[in-house]
Amino acid sequence: MSLSITKINSASTSVKYNYLESDHVLGISVSASYSFSIYETQFVDGDDGLLTGIEALKKAYSRKNIAAKIGLDEFKNGLITNLSFDESDRVRLGTASITIEENLKADNDGILTEFFNNLPSQQDVESITEENTFSRGEGSYSYDRSVSLKYKQDAGGEFLNKARLFIRNIYLGSRPAYGFQIDGISENGRFNLNLKPKISESIDELKKEIKFTENFESNNIRTFGTLPFSNKKTYSIAKNEQGYTTKSYSSEVAALSEPLELNILSRIRFSLTEILNENTGAYGMPIAIEKTVKSDDGVANLSVSFTNDPRQNSTNNIDYVAKKSSDAAFNKYDFDFKINSRGKNHLIAFNNALNYFSGNRNVAYEKIPILFPEITSGQLNEISRNVSFSPFDKSISESISFSTNPAYANSGDGILKREISVSDELQVGRNSVVPMCGDKELIIRNEVGKTLGARSVSVNLVSSNPDIELSSLQIASGELPQSNYFYLNSKRTSYNPLEGRCSANIDFQFFN
Repeated sequence: MSLSITKINSASTSVKYNYLESDHVLGISVSASYSFSIYETQFVDGDDGLLTGIEALKKAYSRKNIAAKIGLDEFKNGLITNLSFDESDRVRLGTASITIEENLKADNDGILTEFFNNLPSQQDVESITEENTFSRGEGSYSYDRSVSLKYKQDAGGEFLNKARLFIRNIYLGSRPAYGFQIDGISENGRFNLNLKPKISESIDELKKEIKFTENFESNNIRTFGTLPFSNKKTYSIAKNEQGYTTKSYSSEVAALSEPLELNILSRIRFSLTEILNENTGAYGMPIAIEKTVKSDDGVANLSVSFTNDPRQNSTNNIDYVAKKSSDAAFNKYDFDFKINSRGKNHLIAFNNALNYFSGNRNVAYEKIPILFPEITSGQLNEISRNVSFSPFDKSISESISFSTNPAYANSGDGILKREISVSDELQVGRNSVVPMCGDKELIIRNEVGKTLGARSVSVNLVSSNPDIELSSLQIASGELPQSNYFYLNSKRTSYNPLEGRCSANIDFQFFN
């Protein structure tokens, strides 16, 4: 695409040097104005072919950059900034005025020449600014760096490629010497460690401007293997009314190198291990661990709590309550027992509770005599037992009731309760009376015989055995009258299978 004007009526040229902060010459701006005959104009377009006259001028004016030969002057990357025609009835044969501007690269300009020689089309740059800040504290490190590059002309429509080359070769290729102090902190935050900053960019193609900013913020920088991490760790200590101490840690960890997700997971494990090693000797295992991980950002938060309260940091935490009450002529004891266990997960914790529960089935027989010295374990007869398993709560609860009533004594035959009642109607001796007529006297003759005796046996059983009815009859039948002669008068049973209750009644009659 080129514009050619062979005959010039008049011409004028001006040259302007473009400075950056009055120190460096970015380029030279050449502005040339011409007056010429319209019919001497030609424009060669790769798509439309050869154009002449006004069509050639209009086509050239619409282009962002052109190559032109006007008289003896040549332009390689020009921009038409003004085009005008004389007022005439013969427009196509009249005269026209044109102004063309072109930016040329400057020659050597001292200390900044090497830098600007690598800047794409430096002569077309309108402005370039860069800002840098840096700070570090006792446990922190940060810097901000930003650059703004604006072109006044986008020769060839290559603005984005030029901006990419500038960011890659100049901005990122030359790092400020920040963080090179030797103070025990700055050594961990060198630029050459390739610590990952936050990047933001803004591109305006219409204004031909790019803004690029990188920001880096970190807490105390530590190294795990060869990987750098930002780590901020705080803890607090509190003491409760019973004098037990609770120590709570809060740790914020950030990966400072790629891949963020893999590195942050490695670092959070290392941070947790470090906290455990520092505290398990004094407190044992932690009572709470919470982790929050943002994989995309490479940031994790860790909370860990320890305590020396045995009710919270033991593997198995046992709570029990014993109560005593009166039941008729006997004493009754109620024992409530709960196990809360801890573990890496719910399943392990519940298995710990289950193992402790399985190995301590007689804990009630051990604790009640300690709390109530008037009773011994041998006097405790179990009335009822209820067990509740809660895997999600990692706990097991048990409630047991005892009585000193011997009816609940365990004989090892599966009968939970037995009551035996025996009632006897004993024999009575009979005498005969013989009156003596006339003398008003009575003669009594003793032991002429006895009345018939009777025994009633009642048995009440509570058992889960299916043959409870037979057992009740066998027990009742064993209570025979102490007599030489007896016989079974009646036999009755009553059985409730849902409640596991059965009663048997047997009546005997006997005589000597």
